[in-house]
Amino acid sequence: AEAFLAPGGVLFVNAPADPGDRAVCDAAAAADALRFPRGLNLVLLGFARTRAPELFPAADAIVEALRGLSNPEAFARNRQALLQGESLA
Repeated sequence: AEAFLAPGGVLFVNAPADPGDRAVCDAAAAADALRFPRGLNLVLLGFARTRAPELFPAADAIVEALRGLSNPEAFARNRQALLQGESLA
């Protein structure tokens, strides 16, 4: 996969993580723990945004996008998944 990255690019992976691995997050397990497996990508996004903030919009901007795209119940779950990912970083 690294052959497809731009110079200086970063690849974030959903897999069982080794402690200290900067680019691997067990987003599936985190989403399952939230009882929200569909939130896996948001967990991974929160993790990646925290590890490489220069590559992503600010957390507030992501939260506002989620608010605009989600109904209130879905927004709460989506936000929770994003914050869970940030806490894993």
